[in-house]
Amino acid sequence: MNIDRFIAESSTSTYPSLRLTAPRTCVRVLPRKSDPDLPFVEVYRHFLQDYITVPNFIKAPQCLLTPECPGCELASRLAAKGNSEAARRVSAKRRFVVWVIDRTPTSETNGKICTLEVSPSTKEKFVSEVKRWHYDFVSLDSGCVVEILRVQRGRGADYDVKFVTQASGDGSFRIAPDPLSEEELREYENLPDLEEYLASLRPSLEDFRRALDLSPIEEPLPFSKEPEVVSEQATISSQEVRPTTQKEKVAPPDLPECFGSFGVEKKQCATCPFQEACLTELMSKGDVAKDE
Repeated sequence: MNIDRFIAESSTSTYPSLRLTAPRTCVRVLPRKSDPDLPFVEVYRHFLQDYITVPNFIKAPQCLLTPECPGCELASRLAAKGNSEAARRVSAKRRFVVWVIDRTPTSETNGKICTLEVSPSTKEKFVSEVKRWHYDFVSLDSGCVVEILRVQRGRGADYDVKFVTQASGDGSFRIAPDPLSEEELREYENLPDLEEYLASLRPSLEDFRRALDLSPIEEPLPFSKEPEVVSEQATISSQEVRPTTQKEKVAPPDLPECFGSFGVEKKQCATCPFQEACLTELMSKGDVAKDE
């Protein structure tokens, strides 16, 4: 029996979530055991800090990815009432999560395995660095430290991602390898599968419903800053919003004749004030892919 593995997999504790609040964060990205070539796992998250009514319930829960998801139902209700901006804010946002070892010297979690959650735009900057250096940055033996620089932009932030390099004898620069220590390798071997771990953190339908206020909302509530449970504050673009579903149509007033026939090739759809409600109607009919 592998005693360490038994203890690790029997534990109900969670791993720290590394938040990108410092001007400079250094991480050592770890490969997924189930697919070492793809370290990031895609998740969808609702930002509901102004609608959660139960104390200690996570303010940005994962979307349940079902038609019954309370977060999607809230977004549908807001859209049906014509509150398209409020609906967009609470609709599920696409995120990416990866296992990392915190290498930031001044961090409280320095040297610990954490989860790191980033937006699609920040994840693409990791991809750009791989293309630039053509380097396996997650290899256990020769992977490298990744430096993430935060630049504040109003309530959100932009992030630059750079692989840490070192000078060579000819004056050029090359990637500085950061092999895992024996202790870190043992800890890595005891890590659960990332997809299974994230699934274990997803709230149950019953708990989600109890925590969320789904009473009729006439006006959108004011939005506060991003919730503390989120690892990264990022400006959300329309491309990052997952269309939501609803069980029954609640039509907003004065609908145009074309309502329910949204199409990317129709120029009027891009500026239509009923775009969110129209997409919701299509989702209820199964005419739009959920993950687009």
